[in-house]
Amino acid sequence: MMNKAKIGFLDFNDEREHVLEETFQKAQELKKNVIRTLERVGGMEIVDPVTSFNGFDKMVWRVDIARKQARILTRADIDGLILHYSLWASPRLARIATQIILREKKKKNGSIPILILTNLAPEQPGMVGGMAAAGGLDQLG
Repeated sequence: MMNKAKIGFLDFNDEREHVLEETFQKAQELKKNVIRTLERVGGMEIVDPVTSFNGFDKMVWRVDIARKQARILTRADIDGLILHYSLWASPRLARIATQIILREKKKKNGSIPILILTNLAPEQPGMVGGMAAAGGLDQLG
């Protein structure tokens, strides 16, 4: 029996609460569709830290949530990481979360692949958020 890769999943949203209120439901639907698709592909176990959170905190929208969700993924010893941007979110949130995960991996002489996943929906600038996050991660090296 083949071991499944453990893939961490972080879902980002805007730090402005009024924007979060408007976009949360749609973003959650997009996330569910992405996770269902990944599970159908198989070969991986999606590690989603949101079971420990309620309400808006199911998405990474504040620095403290980025840190908490990243720590959950480090304890899960993930093999890869997906940063999901269905809409605009600050690139600093991805950088903060990723730094925590990479720091723990380096302690074990390891590293992980990171995928930034966005959408092309014109009503939500997920692609812009993802590109900004990629630029921030590129600065990490």
